[in-house]
Amino acid sequence: NLDNLAGADVEFRYCGLRDVDALTGAMEGVDIVYHVAGLTSAFKPQTLHDVNAQGTANVFAAATRAKDGPSRVVYVSSLEAAGQSHPEMARSEHHAPEPFTHYGRSKLAGEMAAWEAASLHPLVKEKNSKQRDLEIVIVRPPLVYGPRDQDVLQMIQSANWRIVAPP
Repeated sequence: NLDNLAGADVEFRYCGLRDVDALTGAMEGVDIVYHVAGLTSAFKPQTLHDVNAQGTANVFAAATRAKDGPSRVVYVSSLEAAGQSHPEMARSEHHAPEPFTHYGRSKLAGEMAAWEAASLHPLVKEKNSKQRDLEIVIVRPPLVYGPRDQDVLQMIQSANWRIVAPP
């Protein structure tokens, strides 16, 4: 639903996360890509992986291939990729990720695709000389909510009805 963007100075380009060629074409001539697509829940863990991990890898593959493509990709991951804090110590950036849900593991896999695209991942030995520099920004919001959100709204409504379901 793009109604909230009506009247905005935005050029729309349509493609899916599975089609690297279409993603590449959509990114040609683009300065910055904000990758906010993803699933927060699914009936099968594989579906989360297909969208949040493989779909994100496809976004970064397209960004590096696009002619006059983006110089920066901002990937919206999740705090779930880091895992829980421990009761005695708050989680910090230097702690190894310990995602404990299928969603968290899929978002961490998306982050790994980002690191590999930026050639910063410790497992990447050397930068591909044909690949242009691509600045990668990974954002891990703890919770996303707002006027069009449905997930958090359902939790708030449940609490109002005095129903507390485990997340």
